[in-house]
This record gives sequence, C-alpha cells and structure tokens, in this order.
Amino acid sequence: MYKIFYLLCCMILLYIAGLFSSTLLTGFVLAMIITACFLYGTTWICKKNAMIKVEKTLTISKEEEISFPFSIQISSFFKPGLIRYHAQVQYNQKKTVKKYIDDSISTKPVFVGHDCGIYEFTLLSAFIYDWTRLFHRKLHFKNTTCAIVVLPDAIPILYPISIHGSTALQPEKKSPVSTGNELSMEIKDIREYQKQDSLKHIHWKQSARLQKLYVKEYEKEQGYSLVIKAVFDNEFSCQALQFFYSVILGFLQQQVHITCYIEKTELYRFFLMSKEDLDLMFVSFLTKQALPVEELDPIYDVLIHDQQCLDANNTQLIF
Repeated sequence: MYKIFYLLCCMILLYIAGLFSSTLLTGFVLAMIITACFLYGTTWICKKNAMIKVEKTLTISKEEEISFPFSIQISSFFKPGLIRYHAQVQYNQKKTVKKYIDDSISTKPVFVGHDCGIYEFTLLSAFIYDWTRLFHRKLHFKNTTCAIVVLPDAIPILYPISIHGSTALQPEKKSPVSTGNELSMEIKDIREYQKQDSLKHIHWKQSARLQKLYVKEYEKEQGYSLVIKAVFDNEFSCQALQFFYSVILGFLQQQVHITCYIEKTELYRFFLMSKEDLDLMFVSFLTKQALPVEELDPIYDVLIHDQQCLDANNTQLIF
C-alpha cells in the first residue's frame, strides 16, 4: 500500500512539473533518484550494523506484559523506520503458527501471556525498512530459538493431608536447629549440581576443590513428606498445567515437603519445599532443562492425571 501511494504521488508531481517546464521536470526526476538512492543506502547501512539480541528464557505471570525475547540493535547513525520480524511460535509443544511482529519507534511490540505454559519462538528472518517503507533489506538467522514461560495463577487447591492409603504422610523425625534468627538444618549429603537445584545450596568449598559444582542436601524440617506423580499426555493443556500447579501449591501451603515425579515420555524428579521451588520446577521442566531419572515405576502417594487427583488406591480425592 505504501509503495502504490508513493508511486501515485510521484506520477502526479511529475505530470504537474512537466506542464510548467522541462527543466523543472528534469530537476524533479533527479531529486527523486537521489532520494531513492539515499533511502536504499540507509537500509544497507542498517543491515551491515545490525546485531540480534536474544533472551533464551523469560518467566512471567498470566496477563503480564513483556517485550519479546528478541530484538535487533542498530549501531549506526541511521536508524530504520520499521523492523518486521518473521517468527514461528509454538505453544506448549503442539500448536505452531507463523506471524509477523512489527517494531518501530512509535510502536513497540509486547507479549501478553493469556494462557499458562511455554511459548517457543523461532526467529526465521527480519526485514529492515527505511522511513518511507519503500525499500527493505532482509536478514536471515540460524539457531535463534527463545521461550517465554507463563506461570499459572497462584490459586491453591487444598486437599486434606490425611490421605487414605498413604504411608508416606508421616511426621519426619528430624527437626531443624535454630541459630539466632535463621533456621539451619543438618547436611544430609553432598552431591553434584543439577539444573533444577537452587544456587543457594551450592557447596562452594567442595566445588572449588574439585573444580565442579556440588550442592548440599539438607535434612528436611519437621513436617510431612509426600510423593506425587504427575502424568501428562503427549500434548499439554493450559487447564492441565493449572490443575497440576494448584494441587502442588496447596500441599506446599500446608507445610508438606514434596518429592514430585513428572512423566511425559521420560520421567523427571524434583524436590519441592516452597513456591519458589515449584516455579523453578515448572520452568525447568517446560524448557527441557531438567535431567530425566532412570526409575521405572516410583511408589507414590498422590497421582495427578487428566485433571484428577488420586491417592495410592486410585481413589479420587475430594477437597
């Protein structure tokens, strides 16, 4: 549309200039050629000085606005009038669409996470336009994949702790030792660092001595422990993720320490003691940063599947 509009305007101006004199017509044609060469040159300069910036993983809450995890930085005096990204978007590893995202000085693109889950962006190409949008240069990219993880609503589902048929929901014998205003727990073991581990548990002396990251495992605080297994089909859904998150959050709010197994083609294991651990588990699982475990059929107290919560006897729990 822009090109057709400019072409019509130029034809009208050329016709008007030709009615007055050939000298005016010639000058006008030269001015148009010089302007076109300048505009085309600015797009070439912008392309030569373009650098892509990609944020690998961003985490937001539902309905939160955030800038897209990729942008093009132009390190030159000339700035483009418009940058149009051509990206492929995949939601929860199942639904793939291609879309164009416009970025200009007047309009900055923002992303809003309406549904919980993971949105994976693959940047295919980008177009750099001049200020009149008559000319553009195309940029191609390789391995520019990034993700935005939208956390579910923090709405807990409170199931009763006394679960029929459960043998694991027993008070733990170890109790924490209070030192001043902080709560310290005895170190149970020292093992190699995994991606889902918290950085605050790193054993820095051991890591420095062996030139490899190690973390400290603590004896849990006095309370209840629970083993939960969640089974997801090949495709995620926002409702299933929200239900899974809410059930886990409900137990955590009742001071239950959770060993969580997630099964989806492979089996993953996480240890949860707080909402921060839950959020970290949610992100690392969806972004495939977690490492699978080799246990074939873990013994569990609660099974989460198809938005149902069952106990060890496959009896549906009621909250």
